[in-house]
Amino acid sequence: MAPTTQEEELLAGIQLLGYAKGLIDSDPSLSELYRLAVKNKWTAERFTASLPGTEWYKKYNTAQRYAQVLKNQDPATYQEVIDSWKEWIKDQAVAMGATIDEQQLNSFAQKITDGGLTANQATKVFASTFINYNDADLVGRAGQIQDSLNRYNQQYGNILGQGQISNFVRQSMTGEVNDSDILDKIRRTAASTYSNFSDRIMNGETVEDIASPYLELVSTLLETPNVTIKDSLVMDALTGKNDKGGMKYSSLTDFKRAIKSDPRWQQTDNARSEYFDIGQRILKDFGFLG
Repeated sequence: MAPTTQEEELLAGIQLLGYAKGLIDSDPSLSELYRLAVKNKWTAERFTASLPGTEWYKKYNTAQRYAQVLKNQDPATYQEVIDSWKEWIKDQAVAMGATIDEQQLNSFAQKITDGGLTANQATKVFASTFINYNDADLVGRAGQIQDSLNRYNQQYGNILGQGQISNFVRQSMTGEVNDSDILDKIRRTAASTYSNFSDRIMNGETVEDIASPYLELVSTLLETPNVTIKDSLVMDALTGKNDKGGMKYSSLTDFKRAIKSDPRWQQTDNARSEYFDIGQRILKDFGFLG
């Protein structure tokens, strides 16, 4: 049935106010409101004033409703909005260290527009969707965070696995945690792992700081330049317990004795020199040397 003159006038007025017939037909609650408006000979102004009572109006936020109006009333402007989001997404991909193809670009730009997302909301969705956090060599902002976490992890005894680091990077990128939160979690994990020095760790020292004198002694006495915290002697010093539950080595002197009990000590020039000096003293004590 062709629209009546009154309906034509109503529809023309509604369209002038931004509500195209395609939008009205797309939603049952808008269609019902339009039917009532025609039946009761409402003005276009009364129709639009009644929109807040519809399920359509309640379901969508202002930005979402605006996108739907543009899509049906002004497709060219609607496309301009999508195109502007596409440029924003490209910039974000470079800055954040993400990879996105053309199809994903178009789809996400439309999702932002139709979903009425703010830039902050879009950033979180983008960061959680288009970055491969399992990559061991991330780039952009994700790479910077990953590098920082790898440094923190090394400083605190390599207590985190790659999966934990990846998860922290993702949480940081999506705004779930900040750098201070992550460092606090790493510090607490280190304090639990290296409980002999938990107070010092929680007061700001790193495991590397604490391990330094032990590493130096092992490296010097065993003549091994690339000693790490994971060396059995160093780990014993950091985590070992005595019979009473205290630190296994109460002093560096005790730790030196432990080093000299290690089989590796026997193969060093230090050991041979020490044994030679001991032999010389014995010979001297017995009068065999002047």
